[in-house]
Amino acid sequence: LSVELNVLPMQLPLVPTELQEDPAVPSSSSGQGTGRWLSGCTARAWAKDLEALATARHPNLRALLGVTLTPSEDAEGSAALTLVYEAAAAPGRRLFEWVHASLPDGGRHPLDSRAMGHVSIGICEALGALSARGLTFGALCSVNVEVFQTSARDPLVRLTGIGGYWWRWGWRRALRVREAGQPRRRVLNAEQVVERYSLCPVNWLAPEVLRGGTPCAAADVYSLGLVLWEMLYRAIPFGDYSIAQIVGAVGYGRRRVQAVASPGASTLSSFLHEVASRCAQREAAQRPPLEVVLESLRGACRTHDQKRARRAPFGKLGKQTEAFFSDLVGGSALRPSKEAVAAGAADTVEEGPRMIRLEAGEWVQVDADLVSQFPGDEEKWRALMAFRSRLSSG
Repeated sequence: LSVELNVLPMQLPLVPTELQEDPAVPSSSSGQGTGRWLSGCTARAWAKDLEALATARHPNLRALLGVTLTPSEDAEGSAALTLVYEAAAAPGRRLFEWVHASLPDGGRHPLDSRAMGHVSIGICEALGALSARGLTFGALCSVNVEVFQTSARDPLVRLTGIGGYWWRWGWRRALRVREAGQPRRRVLNAEQVVERYSLCPVNWLAPEVLRGGTPCAAADVYSLGLVLWEMLYRAIPFGDYSIAQIVGAVGYGRRRVQAVASPGASTLSSFLHEVASRCAQREAAQRPPLEVVLESLRGACRTHDQKRARRAPFGKLGKQTEAFFSDLVGGSALRPSKEAVAAGAADTVEEGPRMIRLEAGEWVQVDADLVSQFPGDEEKWRALMAFRSRLSSG
């Protein structure tokens, strides 16, 4: 059995009797020790979570096998804590590398809307498995997502680094590898990227967590939105900010990422922009539940695949001929084209509210911002209004 080790930058007392609350030990406002030692209450709560993680087995989670305690060379009577994970059977790539790394020819790895959708589904399934055990990831970022190419069409996605729980032992030790002040642009290798971002990924943390709150399910949803935004725009969230600027502007200010699809974007791409924007809301109560996000992503990707399957037989035909026969199969050959509808949208904008029928048979009024952003595009209206309807009903 191959294993991977994750040594954490904190220490525990070696003697179990020392794992007790000591009023003389200084603590932060969140109850975390500010020194190099971990309080007994925090250690016990952490141990309970690690016990639950050690029994969790899911295709989208890197298995935590256990922890090791070894005498520390830094302080007498202390022990260094190491998390032990099962090593991957096949080599994978960090999503961070997949999104940002350059190929030898100067290009980047292909990353289309379908791939982004299925990566997001894999992340949601992993978060759901943790939530079912009453656990929070709290460190979701592209560095902690592994992507494996398998014989199946869709890649396998796994979360790694679970159980680190940086908030249990404080910001100072978690951020020791991050520079203070203004960030300096420089090229980082894979090991440096993991060291910089994986343990406490400040760039992806929810505003309430940056203000000192404990990560919860809504905070993981926020981080999911930023990972999706990162894939859509191929940029690190708040990558030009220092830690202090992120805490100030995002945690206490009103700064947030913006995800707006262009009118010419595909339906699936437009939907992913909508999901990223909804998940990245500043207020936790305004973010969609994880279950709604997962079901909506599955439905959008399923619809996308069905649409491609209908077009497959006409792949070698010209675009106009392909569109005609594809619409004929779908029963819409006699409908006006999207271009014709869009051209007449301006003339009919004052005729009243736009209505669309969802797949479930329900008629809903199209929100004004969608009418303005995607004039005449009923396919996008239907996909985005279906998602918004799930949010309102949830």
